[in-house]
Formats: sequence, structure tokens, C-alpha cells
Amino acid sequence: MNRSIVVIEQPIPNARHRTGKGHEYTPTATLEARHRIRMTWTEQYGFAQESGAVELDVQVFLPRPRQHYGTGRNENRLKPSAPARPTGRGDWDNFGKLASDALLRVAFNDDGQIVDGRVQKWYADFGEPPRWLIRVSSLS
Repeated sequence: MNRSIVVIEQPIPNARHRTGKGHEYTPTATLEARHRIRMTWTEQYGFAQESGAVELDVQVFLPRPRQHYGTGRNENRLKPSAPARPTGRGDWDNFGKLASDALLRVAFNDDGQIVDGRVQKWYADFGEPPRWLIRVSSLS
């Protein structure tokens, strides 16, 4: 099995639990992002749970900052100084954690089944939306 989904939204890294008023909670933005990934998966594949070893590949396409582009007639062209890949805020492992948590008991039964994987951060090309590209492959 090799299944993939594209979720058109601004990718966010998994946020740590917070403590407030004497209890722990997960920030709403993280819960909502997990929900959208989970819903996209189930709309395409239903609850297609793998029971053996799986590989999880996550690619996030983040919007480029406006200052990476020129001005005037060059507003759609990258400056030569613009970095090729995002290196700022949003640790790569937290993007992978959010995706694996979202697909738990939907694409696979236990995140311990993930034995291999990759998380990559990219910039979305000009005019393309920010998005997640998530692929789950069975290794059994």
C-alpha cells in the first residue's frame, strides 16, 4: 500500500501541551490541523489502517516571505539572495509529529509502526498554496 494526501492549508508544527487553570491542554491550532489531516485521509481512504510496519513521508510547503521577491516588475521573481529552503521557525520533527498524531488509528494503528520516514520543509512556488503532502507506505 502506498497512499498519499494533499492538505491545502498553512502547515504548522505540533505545539507542546500547555498548562492553564490547573490542567493541561493541546492548543486549538494543533487540534484543528490534526483534524483537517485526519478528515482529508478518511475522505479519500476511509479508515484504512495498516497493521504492519509503515514508512511516513511528510513534506510541508510553506509560503515565502514577501521580502524574498523583488519589487515593481520583478514582484514575481525571487531575489538572488532568497534562500532555497526554509530554515526558520517550525522544527521539522514537529511537523512530522503532528502528521503522525493526526493519522493515528486512521492510517495505522500505532505510531510505533512507523519504522522509517522523512520530513522535508519547502517553500511553495509563487502562486501555489501552502500545503501538506503526506504519504504512508506499507513495508510489510
